[in-house]
Amino acid sequence: MPKFNFKRVRKLRDANRILNSTLSHQRVVFPAISKLVVKNGEKYFAGTAFSVHPRILVTAAHCLFSKGSGLYKSATLFPGLHLNDQPYGKIFANKFSIPDEFREHYTPAYDFGCIILDRDLILPNYFSWQHSPGANCIIKGYTYENMGNGILWNTQSEFGGFTVLSSGINEVRLENALYSGMSGSPYYSINNGQLLSHGIYVSNDNYSSTVCVNPQIAAFIDNIKNSLV
Repeated sequence: MPKFNFKRVRKLRDANRILNSTLSHQRVVFPAISKLVVKNGEKYFAGTAFSVHPRILVTAAHCLFSKGSGLYKSATLFPGLHLNDQPYGKIFANKFSIPDEFREHYTPAYDFGCIILDRDLILPNYFSWQHSPGANCIIKGYTYENMGNGILWNTQSEFGGFTVLSSGINEVRLENALYSGMSGSPYYSINNGQLLSHGIYVSNDNYSSTVCVNPQIAAFIDNIKNSLV
């Protein structure tokens, strides 16, 4: 994962930071998004993951795997984390699944993966998958700072948070660079109260960023759901 750039985060507008949420609002609306902390050897890295099932969270494959180390050994999830409050506690996981195309070739179009829990994580809502994104999508995720606490960063297209440069079969390119730690964040919309994920935020450079929208993500998730006992 890229190193965190504190200077860039300080430049973020306060409006994009979810500071005015009451704790009850945080628990109702955002528990399906988790801060993700993974351990690789003696090093820790942070990202974001989101729940699509009581036992499955989706994130970017590079949050779970590196060429040099293979799949990481363990991860800690903090669903609905807000500041130091952990309304759903800490959840430890060590079962990960990523596509062979990413494992073997590091193919960007396959930068997605799943975290599989040993027990159900009961939440008031989960993301459903819908490949075709609508207008005014949202990206919410956690930045790299403060491994055990944090605040969701809100990036919403209709509020000028980002501009879509191009949209293809496997990726959406955004004009704006987002921030380290947000890898694995859902690219989603809300329809009649239902959370609809259309992609996974996976990478950025200085001027743009990428959302993985590979249509095979849905089948990948379904295969894991079907494998659960």
